[in-house]
Amino acid sequence: MDAPKFRTEAKVHEPKTLVFGKHGTGKTMFALSTGKPTVVFNLDNGLEEILRQNKKSDVQVADFFPVASGSGDEKEAQATRKANAETWERFLDTLRWLYSGKHDRTVFVIDSIDAAENLACDYVCYNKGKASISEFDYGKGYGLVRDQMTTLLRACNSLNEDKGMEPILLAHAAVRKNEEPHLTAYDSWQIKLNKNVAPLFMEWADAALFLAFKSIVVPEQGDFGKKKTKAHFDGNRIFLTSPQTGIEAKNRFNFPSQIPASYDEYRKLISDFRNGKSGD
Repeated sequence: MDAPKFRTEAKVHEPKTLVFGKHGTGKTMFALSTGKPTVVFNLDNGLEEILRQNKKSDVQVADFFPVASGSGDEKEAQATRKANAETWERFLDTLRWLYSGKHDRTVFVIDSIDAAENLACDYVCYNKGKASISEFDYGKGYGLVRDQMTTLLRACNSLNEDKGMEPILLAHAAVRKNEEPHLTAYDSWQIKLNKNVAPLFMEWADAALFLAFKSIVVPEQGDFGKKKTKAHFDGNRIFLTSPQTGIEAKNRFNFPSQIPASYDEYRKLISDFRNGKSGD
């Protein structure tokens, strides 16, 4: 056996970004603010007004909307699963084309990965002849969905590592119970994916950032002369960047616990970290 080859230097790659938060916090707006040639995989069908307000942005859109079944009729439900399974295949095929085809895009956005998971669920159910994930033996259905979402992440990695593209993945947030071996169980905001799928994306991301409005605590006069405090939103958006009670976030760039939700500021902090200026 030949001696294995080892690296002594870090690979250079664009950051792998996952942005999640409650609806209406500006996730898509952030993703379209890079100022770079961008392609958006539009699965949520919620970016039209943002596009109208950003006519000068160099953004191309590929639509892959999940179809919702309109009634409880099984024939219609089967047609819905078939349509969504075909949409999932087209979605993956378009990612493959982005890898092998000729284009000028440098950023790709998936909006959103929870909508992508819905497509993957219908793909699995349709191809296995099931009406829903619940018809599979315990854990098997979402195991197959996990396989499909792993294929999605492999495509993202190939575009990032081989083609130098910058991935920005968006997700909605949901409150889930968090259980730690050394703590009492508590609720936290996490990405809105099945528990078998969510860790794949959290582990994949260089930065998993929770997007929220900045709040200011203001003292107020309560009843009977008692003082109380009340939180007010000041309209500015921030990223929560690291694990804390109530929020599941992370980053590999030694960010402060909160940073402005600005793409330029985000990239500057990454550049500073990589150049040894973090914390200056």
